[in-house]
Amino acid sequence: DTYNSKIKVIDPATRESRTLFGGDEGQRDGNDPQFYEPGGLSYADGKLYIADTNNNAIRVADLAAGTVSTVRFPNEAALRLTPPIATGKATPVPAATDTPPAEYYGEIVHLGPVSAAPGASQIVLNVVLPDGYAFNDQAPFSLHVYNDNAVAAVAPEDNDLRIVVPEMPVRVPVTLSEGNADVTIDAEIFYCEKVNESLCFPLSVRFVLPLSVSAGGAPEIALTYAVTPPQIPGNTLGGG
Repeated sequence: DTYNSKIKVIDPATRESRTLFGGDEGQRDGNDPQFYEPGGLSYADGKLYIADTNNNAIRVADLAAGTVSTVRFPNEAALRLTPPIATGKATPVPAATDTPPAEYYGEIVHLGPVSAAPGASQIVLNVVLPDGYAFNDQAPFSLHVYNDNAVAAVAPEDNDLRIVVPEMPVRVPVTLSEGNADVTIDAEIFYCEKVNESLCFPLSVRFVLPLSVSAGGAPEIALTYAVTPPQIPGNTLGGG
C-alpha cells in the first residue's frame, strides 16, 4: 500500500485486507517498522524483500519473526556514485583521478593481448548474448574506459556510454600513443529471456586488456565477450 507506507495482506477467500507492517512514514527496523512509500516486493525463503522507495533502501521482513531489517551494502559509497540515467552521460571524471576502484564485486575478465596502431582509433566491444536472450529495455547498458595510462585516452565526451537496448558492437573513440599498458573497461549489462521477459539478469564485468601500441598494429581494438547466463534450477534456457 505505497502511499499509506504499509505492507498489507489480502485474503482472496474472505476478501479481507489487513496491515502487516507499517503505518506512519519513516524508516525504522524491528517489530514496529516504518516505511516511506514502499514500491515493490519479492519473496524468498520466508523473507519478504521490500523496495522502500523514498528511503532509498531495501528492507527485509522476516515473516516468521515478524521483524524488519535494512540491507546494508559493503560498497554503499560506490553505489551512490552511479550517474543518473536521464543525462545519457555520466559526469566526466578528471583523468588524474580516473583509476579503477580497488574493490570490485563483478566478474573480472582478463583478455588476450592486443596490438594496435597509434593515432585515432576505436574500442569496438561486441557483447554476445546466448540464443533466447535479449538486452533489457528498462535498464541501460553502460561502459566506462579508465583513463589511468598514457597509451589509451578517451575524451570525456566520448566516455561513459549509457544505452538502453544497445546495438552491438558498441564503439568508443580512443586516441592511442605508442607504448604498453593494461586498459581497464567496466561494463554493466542487463538482459532478459525473450519468452519469459520477467526473468532478467544484471551483469557487471571488468575487462582488463593488455594493449601494445606501435606502428603496424591493428586499426582498431576489437573485443568480444560471450555472456553465460547463471544456472537456475528449472530454467532450460540457462541450462539448469
